[in-house]
Amino acid sequence: MSAPLPINIYTNDPLRSAYDICLWLEFQNIWGIQYYCSYGLLHAPSDKGRLRLAHEISGCNRDLDVLAGLVHLYVLGLIRVFRNPTGPTPAISTSQSPGNIPQQQRQNLVSFLTELKANPSMLKAILLNRDNYSCVFTGDVNAESWKDKLIQKPPNARSGQIDTAHIISQPLVSNIQEGMPDVPPTRKCEWATTATAMIGTFGDFDCESLLGEQLLNNPVNMFLATPQAHYYFDRLEVYLTPALDQEGDAQANAYDLRTFPDPKAPDFFRPQVSFSPLQLPMEDGKIYTISPPDSHILAVHAACANIAHFSGVSDIFDELYRRDIDYVPLTVSSQDMVVNEAGFEELTRALYQAQWSGYELMT
Repeated sequence: MSAPLPINIYTNDPLRSAYDICLWLEFQNIWGIQYYCSYGLLHAPSDKGRLRLAHEISGCNRDLDVLAGLVHLYVLGLIRVFRNPTGPTPAISTSQSPGNIPQQQRQNLVSFLTELKANPSMLKAILLNRDNYSCVFTGDVNAESWKDKLIQKPPNARSGQIDTAHIISQPLVSNIQEGMPDVPPTRKCEWATTATAMIGTFGDFDCESLLGEQLLNNPVNMFLATPQAHYYFDRLEVYLTPALDQEGDAQANAYDLRTFPDPKAPDFFRPQVSFSPLQLPMEDGKIYTISPPDSHILAVHAACANIAHFSGVSDIFDELYRRDIDYVPLTVSSQDMVVNEAGFEELTRALYQAQWSGYELMT
């Protein structure tokens, strides 16, 4: 269930006018639309993204059909790609990942990047080295790496299965306006044809350039986690916010772990998570840096976690992907993340049905 909307905290337009429309929608008792829009404003990860959404809400001129279309774009373009209702995205097999990076594959930067893109085992080895063979949330050590003496297990640390987890876990290439009527905001939001564009605009960064040809399998979009931690993160029940120093400034690559009270994250989760880059010397004398998870992607993930929780979007996804019925997956393959058009269309149908269920009962 969605909580009542907070009062309008904005003093200047276009933010104040846009939020007033959300309050008007709540007064009309139109279930759903007001929550997506209002909590999108409140939890936007960037000022630019917040202003963009405010302009689009106001530009709908209180037309309910157009506002529903706007919500469609933001739910499919943002929350859909971060929240996996069925749990963790299938990870690279541990048995394929030795944990050490073969020296012969590091002759030069070009050959290394080519091998990294083509070889899942290489990618897993990179992440194991970068994240110290451990779950970033719990400190649990990868059992195979410990047995192979690649890492010493700290006191009181546990060992077990460690997976590769994606921050953006669903495909980015689908046309999120597919099947929508040729009315605003489809025409008004011509920029919002892909999830990559939506994420970049909402988070105020160049998502496409950041991910590059590797897309989801880029180390800036990945980290190590136990299956249980991976499950919570993929369902947007655990998220990360920048850790602040004594002066109130964000610390580089350090984050506070946040959860929602129901369900509560396990007590053994660390209260703070930190990442470090990995420096790899090439045989040609150059140094290549494997970057840690990107702060912009984590910020959009955190925003989607809050929007999904407070707006009730999570309930819609859970209803669509109930455990006791067969569901249509959004991807054909966990390896190449090809879009399953049947699953995409089913999600679109469910979102429209949920958005208008309350309104249809009153008309």
